[in-house]
Amino acid sequence: MDGFFSQALVLLGATLILLPLFQRLGLGSILGYLAAGIAVGHWGW
Repeated sequence: MDGFFSQALVLLGATLILLPLFQRLGLGSILGYLAAGIAVGHWGW
């Protein structure tokens, strides 16, 4: 169960960083979520 929580925290952390950045740039939240998923990628899981 510990691995699940650490993986969830990594994904949430990437989202918390990239989502406001993409919204500030006017690109929308969906692209922010996609960028967070790409940034974490295979290495986050």
